[in-house]
Amino acid sequence: MAACGGGDDEGEGQGAQAAGGRGGGPPGGMGGMGGAGARASIPVEVTPVERGDIAATLLTYTSLEAERLVDVIARTQGLVKILYVEEGDRVTEGQPLAQLDTDVLKLTLQEREVSMNSLEATFKRAQELVERELLSSQEFEQTRFQYEGARTQYESAKLQLEYATIRSPFSGIVTERLIEIGNLVANNQAVFRTADFDPLLARIFVPEKDIRQVKLGQTVRINIEGAEETFTGKVRMISPIVDPASGTIKVTVEIRDRTRTLRPGMFTTVNLITAIHKNAMRIEKKALVAEAEGIYVFLFKGGRAEKKRIETGFSEGNMIEVPSGLTDNDSIITVGQEGLRNGAPVRIAGQA
Repeated sequence: MAACGGGDDEGEGQGAQAAGGRGGGPPGGMGGMGGAGARASIPVEVTPVERGDIAATLLTYTSLEAERLVDVIARTQGLVKILYVEEGDRVTEGQPLAQLDTDVLKLTLQEREVSMNSLEATFKRAQELVERELLSSQEFEQTRFQYEGARTQYESAKLQLEYATIRSPFSGIVTERLIEIGNLVANNQAVFRTADFDPLLARIFVPEKDIRQVKLGQTVRINIEGAEETFTGKVRMISPIVDPASGTIKVTVEIRDRTRTLRPGMFTTVNLITAIHKNAMRIEKKALVAEAEGIYVFLFKGGRAEKKRIETGFSEGNMIEVPSGLTDNDSIITVGQEGLRNGAPVRIAGQA
């Protein structure tokens, strides 16, 4: 009986332990759920509010153009003997680009020189005779006319010889070579194309309603695809007329690129700056959450997401101005805010 009683006591002890285990289950379970809650915190990326200048702009797109892009024309006929430059070479005004054969031109020049010298001597004798009244004025005028014609022909042959050296009309870059050594070049044939890249021009078309915001000398920011650098330019010309078909006005922007990165034909984004706010509070556009009631962002506050309504101002690139609703010490959730609720547990991605 004692043994039985002991067994009962032991069973009761075991039952108590089991009950205690079951009784302790809920606290342990709650602790487990708490751990799961911590692990369920949503990973986010956070960026602090920043201050800096931000501009209001008129955005448009266009391709860059060289200020001067011309065909270099041969001014005489001849075979190409020498090519001095290739495509991409920088040249100065008057620099030789190619040399044509000059054998025939030199012979022509010598013939014209001999003829001119002969007629010059005849003209001088006629002058002496007319002064002594041994030659009529009509004969003298005829001799003078022949001499002047010969001199003109000599100067023309001399000029043709000079034209056999094809020269650059201005300082710039050779963009295209149109001839090969041995080609027979005709008079007035295009032989090279050259361009002046300094400055480059961007011709944009501004809607009539916005043209009052555009002024001569106004700053313009230029961006090209694949380059992080922003280039600057100035408004150089504003057309005095409106295109009746599009309702736009042509504005010419001048860009001086000292880095020589830009090229004619490049497709660019043109931001014509109409106003600038200095030391403005700015955040990244991707942080914004648009709702029917307004624009919101989520702040990172001690492991919790705090929903905050804001007012927005100027927008430039990937940044937007926040005139009110934030403080300089705020940290903004920029990735992971989609679907967040106010007060939701969050953690910075990559941190435990």
